[in-house]
Amino acid sequence: MHTRMRLLYITTLHYPSPYANRVNVMKMSQSFAELTDYKIILGDVSTSLEDIFREYGINKPFAADVLYKKPPVLRPRALFAALKIKNIMASEPPETVFYIRDFLLAYFLSFLSKRFRERYFIECQSLGKFSHFLYRRVFHGARGVISSNHAKKEEIHERYGVSLENIVVGPNGFDEELFKNLPTQADARKKLGFLPDIKIVMYVGSMLPWKGTDVIYEVACLLPQYTFVLVGADRDEEKNNIRIIAKKDNREIPAYLRVADLLLAPYRTDSVRAQKYFSPIKVFEYMAAQVPFAITDLPAVREFLSDEETYFVKEYSKEAFRDAIVSAIKNPDERMRRAENAHRKSPEFSWQARAGRILDFIEGYT
Repeated sequence: MHTRMRLLYITTLHYPSPYANRVNVMKMSQSFAELTDYKIILGDVSTSLEDIFREYGINKPFAADVLYKKPPVLRPRALFAALKIKNIMASEPPETVFYIRDFLLAYFLSFLSKRFRERYFIECQSLGKFSHFLYRRVFHGARGVISSNHAKKEEIHERYGVSLENIVVGPNGFDEELFKNLPTQADARKKLGFLPDIKIVMYVGSMLPWKGTDVIYEVACLLPQYTFVLVGADRDEEKNNIRIIAKKDNREIPAYLRVADLLLAPYRTDSVRAQKYFSPIKVFEYMAAQVPFAITDLPAVREFLSDEETYFVKEYSKEAFRDAIVSAIKNPDERMRRAENAHRKSPEFSWQARAGRILDFIEGYT
């Protein structure tokens, strides 16, 4: 327990939302709150905090303040949010550490608040949205930087001159509690209404273009003998050998993953975000589910996975994914061996483990 530390997480995020960064913030908040004295500032909430906690599977609510009932119309919104947050920070005890991942908000706060300047840590999930000057000021003012992968750590060091010792790598994660007592494939199929004797290839996640779901439709046409399932769309739909299922509650995801013979993570190779900056929550959940999966061969994924744990697809094409799927399905012993190897590595990528590493890093600089 990091009893000496008071941590205030500063965001202007709207809840609820379909974006994965909201899951990150909620799950990290839950884990931080278990380990230290913790509170978060949220932007605006369209329902109630109780409903938000329920939707994101937060069993132990944590302290949270909401900035406004409706976000300000005037822009830049981050500036007006910073003015309000400055007053909130003024009432915090002197030992409070400020944790933030919004660079524009951090930039304004670095001018407005001496307290913030002296005790903030910045989490970096992506680069390239703002000017070099803004990133440099925020990075150099921070006590430490949390990077979601190693490639980004090297870029922060090389482009902005931040010491490698001042950057810790903290990949995104998964909720360990959700993956306890996993059902068998047979039980999961029976519960969710899938036939027991078909081969199922599945994708679970958002349908954003860079996630590469378009290739799944093309592959399905090449492999009519398999059933392709996509979970996370706006509505249910079924056509030929493709079944589309609307977005499910996070607590239902492990059972859906267990239905599959093979999971897919077909990230586009022409996406800079996928190539360099992302840290995929989806893949950590795939690993925790102990289900084999095929994934686009990307540097950001090679940081934590090898051919011993997954099937890497060398190019983003329907033919390449077809070949990977057929190879995996035809060799059940090999695909389960890789799934078991990935599962053994998964505990190091839980939100709980991530929060512990970050708090250890922060304590070393405060």
